[in-house]
Amino acid sequence: STVQTNGLTSWSTSGRGNGTYGYHVQACNVGGCGPWSAVGNTTVLLPPPAPASISVPASSSGSFTVTWAASATATSYTLQQSVNGGGWTTVYSNAANGTTLNEAATGSYTLRVQACNSSGCSAYTASNPVAVTVPPASAPSLSVPASSTNGSYTVSWGGVSGATSYTLQEQVNGGGWTTVQTNGNTSWGTSGRGNGTYGYHVQACNVGGCGPWSAVASTTVLLVPPVPASITVPVTSNGPIAISWAASATATIYGLDQSINGGAWAQVYANSATSTTVTAGSSGSYSFRAYACNASGCNGYATSGAVAVTLPPASAPSLSVPASSNNGSYTVSWGAVSAATSYTLREQVNGGAWTTVQANGNTSWSTSGRSDGTYGYQVQACNGGGCGPWSGVGSISVALVPVPPTNPIMIDTVAPKSESYLGQWDPVGNATRYELMRTDSSFVFYSGTATSYPLGSGPVGYELPYGVELRACNNAGCSAWEYLQLQ
Repeated sequence: STVQTNGLTSWSTSGRGNGTYGYHVQACNVGGCGPWSAVGNTTVLLPPPAPASISVPASSSGSFTVTWAASATATSYTLQQSVNGGGWTTVYSNAANGTTLNEAATGSYTLRVQACNSSGCSAYTASNPVAVTVPPASAPSLSVPASSTNGSYTVSWGGVSGATSYTLQEQVNGGGWTTVQTNGNTSWGTSGRGNGTYGYHVQACNVGGCGPWSAVASTTVLLVPPVPASITVPVTSNGPIAISWAASATATIYGLDQSINGGAWAQVYANSATSTTVTAGSSGSYSFRAYACNASGCNGYATSGAVAVTLPPASAPSLSVPASSNNGSYTVSWGAVSAATSYTLREQVNGGAWTTVQANGNTSWSTSGRSDGTYGYQVQACNGGGCGPWSGVGSISVALVPVPPTNPIMIDTVAPKSESYLGQWDPVGNATRYELMRTDSSFVFYSGTATSYPLGSGPVGYELPYGVELRACNNAGCSAWEYLQLQ
């Protein structure tokens, strides 16, 4: 179409839209117009309009997507961001009309986008602010006690920048994880825990999410073992006291104390068994208490009733036995022994078996009518706890003085030319010799083993001018004199 006819040699236009515009021109006068010029073309490409809209989320934990409306004739888009009202920084330049941003810091992010082509760039279209809250970047430093002896302890951790809360999880004896606290505190206390191993880890959180878990830290709970439920002792003892007590869960060692006659307690046992035997060193009233221990410590006591201990006498009595007796009567005696209530005396005749002859509180024993022989004796001291050792053997030799011989006679024998006298008597069993004595002078004129002896002789009608007496003897002595009767 004709856009200009006049004498000018140029033409200007404006407001043209994108497109290709062709032109040719001819010269004219009153005589007419010459030929058209060759066609000349111009291409109009306007800068693209600003994107009609930009879309962002209201909040983000760091990564979010930005999109905007496409702009006609745009060949690329430039996206800029401003953090907390600061200067603008280009974060994207490409042909797509959207991208994802990964923000490293918490803050208020505003975005603006412009469309561009070879003719230039449009104005910016700005977004509403995006509230970015980045999750905590690091794990809290966790502190857990290594052990607990009472089941009560506190888990604590350091604060982490940007965190508004912390999640603490627990693992019991290697089992599954359980959340035990989620709040802004940096510690957590617990009590009443039983024996076992308790593991913990913690993470820092905010509205943007949670950071990494800390390393696991564990505490071992080993409670002090309970007091043994019972303790058993005898009512009485003569020295050895067998003591036992109930086992206590988790105990690794037991202690046992004793008190004598209500005195101070003293330890007498420390080991892993639940029984022992204590040997009393003296008579008295013994009490015991048992307690259980492990690496965490010891608990209270299980206390026994009293044990009445009576020890047997410790020593033997000092025995006194006469060396000999010539009449079969004698007394055996001994010294008293501390704590003894009775004494047992036993006898051995001629090396035979022992026989008890007395058991009472006396310290002597008398006997009579004993025949010849060797009599051995031992004595021991006794009480309610038993008897002490036997004394050494004390022996006595009984050798009785012989009785007077029986039938002591003087036999008068008359021959045709002489008359003689003969002494004669019955033998005495334990006599070792016999003695004859003249009554007129007390002269012993015979000492021997024969049971007859010639007394004298003379012519017929001879009479023995003196009387004669006889006695039996041995090492113990001699019997009374007996007169020889004339037959």
